[in-house]
Amino acid sequence: MRPRRAPLTVPQGNARYWCVDTARGPHHFRHPAYGLGGVLLRLLVEQGQRIGVGREDAGGLEVVADIGERLPMMCALLGACWWNEVSEFTAQVPTSTATARVDTAALWTYGEQVADEMQEAGYTLLDILDLFTPTVGEFYRRQDIVRMAEERAVFSSPPMAGTTS
Repeated sequence: MRPRRAPLTVPQGNARYWCVDTARGPHHFRHPAYGLGGVLLRLLVEQGQRIGVGREDAGGLEVVADIGERLPMMCALLGACWWNEVSEFTAQVPTSTATARVDTAALWTYGEQVADEMQEAGYTLLDILDLFTPTVGEFYRRQDIVRMAEERAVFSSPPMAGTTS
């Protein structure tokens, strides 16, 4: 993580942005482009289902191990949404080109790099969880096309017997 050359501003009233307040202070995030968001969503779903399947709760160490295995997935999302006014990651978010799409493996590697940068900057696992938990909810809310369609739809009452519509 390094200082930004020029501080960012956070547009007020823009639904693409949100803030998470933690013990480390406020952190701002910005929803990524929808295409990248789709790949991030695939990573979250695939890895969230793969990791921890069939495990018995063996106590605190098992929870720590599970979080450690999920860390690249969590940090890929945090890094892709990061909009800190004064600091940025040196790791670069994978982007699509005309010949190659971003894949989940590239995002996993990116997440590992972001996790390392966060740890180097003094973020603990708890700090990362404090950022990830609300961020994943905000990300889903902005990426959920079904929810968006339901909010836009106008539902009327069904026709009553003996009437035509």
